Amino acid sequence: MSTLVYQLQKQGIFLNPEQVEAVRSIHGPHLILAGAGSGKTRVLASRTAYILTYDQDVRPNEILLLTFTRAAAKEMLQRIDQISSIGTGIANQIVSGTFHSVFLRMLRKHGYTEKILASEKQKEYIMKNILRKHRLDEAYEPETVLSLISTFKSSMLRPDDLPTENHIQKDIQSIYREYESINVQEHYMDFDDILLEAYDLLKNDEDFRYSIQSQFRYLCIDEYQDCNKIQHELISLMTNPEHDNVFFVGDEDQLIYGFRNSSPEYILNLEQTYSGLKKIILSINYRSTSYIVGLGNEIIKYNTERIGKTCKATFKNDHPPIYIRPEDTEQEALWTVNQILSQVNEGEKEFRDFGVLYRTNSLSRSIRDELVRRNIPFIVLGNDQLFYEQSLIKPVLAHLRLAVNPNDIESVGDIAPTLYISKKIASSHAAYYATLEEDKPALSFLLTLPTKEFQKQKVYERLTLIQTLKEMTPVRAIQYIRNSFYNQYLDMDETKNLTLHKEFLLEMLDELESSAKRFSTVAEYIAFIDLVIEAHKKMEELKKQENPNAVRLMTIHMSKGLEFDIVHILGFSDGILPHASATNAENQNDREKEQQDNKQALEEERRLAYVAVTRAKERLVISSPKLYRGKESPVSPFLLEAYQ
Repeated sequence: MSTLVYQLQKQGIFLNPEQVEAVRSIHGPHLILAGAGSGKTRVLASRTAYILTYDQDVRPNEILLLTFTRAAAKEMLQRIDQISSIGTGIANQIVSGTFHSVFLRMLRKHGYTEKILASEKQKEYIMKNILRKHRLDEAYEPETVLSLISTFKSSMLRPDDLPTENHIQKDIQSIYREYESINVQEHYMDFDDILLEAYDLLKNDEDFRYSIQSQFRYLCIDEYQDCNKIQHELISLMTNPEHDNVFFVGDEDQLIYGFRNSSPEYILNLEQTYSGLKKIILSINYRSTSYIVGLGNEIIKYNTERIGKTCKATFKNDHPPIYIRPEDTEQEALWTVNQILSQVNEGEKEFRDFGVLYRTNSLSRSIRDELVRRNIPFIVLGNDQLFYEQSLIKPVLAHLRLAVNPNDIESVGDIAPTLYISKKIASSHAAYYATLEEDKPALSFLLTLPTKEFQKQKVYERLTLIQTLKEMTPVRAIQYIRNSFYNQYLDMDETKNLTLHKEFLLEMLDELESSAKRFSTVAEYIAFIDLVIEAHKKMEELKKQENPNAVRLMTIHMSKGLEFDIVHILGFSDGILPHASATNAENQNDREKEQQDNKQALEEERRLAYVAVTRAKERLVISSPKLYRGKESPVSPFLLEAYQ
């Protein structure tokens, strides 16, 4: 080992005692608890080099490295390839990649020839046809149903395993079954099927299972806290019971993907599956300053579903975390943008050095609007669908657009479902009649449809409502729309709660009201929204550049694994972080939290807070607005606990 340490040090790779112990741990089962910024990639690369140096009989293709992203797999191999003591080109012979890529290779070698449904557009096309066939295309969004099916598969649930207690559950089961049937007929596999097929093969084909267990003498799984049920079961089947040379790397304090069916039980209960499991804690943080690491420690220590560790920092500076308490989210965005501009204008930082984090996508609305107003470049990582173009928001804005321009055909289609009329039929019908009678409001053309009397009455009522909106301020108009019919419409539409708890729906609509407060006329408000939509298109082009000089915006979930010189966390308030949906988790029936009680949900929220804080390298700014959704918003209890 001393030879390898010397070789590593010559290349500038230094290991602390905890890391050396982890690198030398190659026989038997091990769990490496790697705290945020603790150099786990360095350890994984060095350990792989050590295996190849220590055991001259092992071949590179007898080592399996499993990761959760392609980027992580690529970085791992690059790090290994840089260690000269193992020889050039050796890294490429190691079997590595994401769960899906590795198990797909196994299936291909075993004769599986199915085409992979890799394109989301192709999957949505198939789902749209299924929904249209069953006349459910107005009731369910294709993306929503596909997300549900993916969740079922990660929990190893087939169509026959699903509950059918109400009409929605029956619909979903029927759709799921037909989706699977089409894939079989067309010789397709989606990404989730890859893992399910690999599980069935390993479980039922003893010879294949033995060949895999014999080939991979050393297994290493990164980010194990993110494992879901199917991934956990696959690792169990692949582990050779004779030697158990399996190396789990993870951090239970960074488990934030409960909505993907990750669960603390898999990493916390490894000892029950692997007897003699040895734990090693990497607790020295090489990323952040002592102020930031200390705050992270104080936040996460209140969780009970953890093995437990206290991280230590290697860096110090004179910048403790800054806490601000703006009046509302608008002031929060203004203050944040001013701070970013100040440091950029003074030459201290570039726009790319800033990361702005938030609990939910709707919270990015105010900061995006302010960045657009100030003409500051930004990109949104992850789900970057614009707030104003979300399916929940568009019908409300469509009423405002028709108040400004009664001939807006697209807005007639966006309103149609709230009139219980098909969007497709309404759009084509209104477009046809608009060529014949240009002087009439486009919405009035729906009166000529062969609809039921109650639908015609709703069209009359809506025409009157839209006329009324003209003279209102934008915020008053939105409130009027909500109170007149839209809130009730959402309450009656149970399909809206398939993947979003009602609290998220209300949050988005309240945020829409907040966005309208600074405008005096509906026309002015709609003009600004169009400006934001145009700026969003430019942002999409900016994202295609490599490392553009732009502020990074993202949810906390999306920030995991990333780091920034300066991090701004927005909405660090009770009701946002922890989110209101977590405080009554045991009463929810939605997919995301159906099996979590209050305590489990709150602990995941606390882990989110921990992840957000530990993304910062040099400086951290935490904001907790006094008002949220028009009501007083206390400071997050996670902060109060940390500083009590």
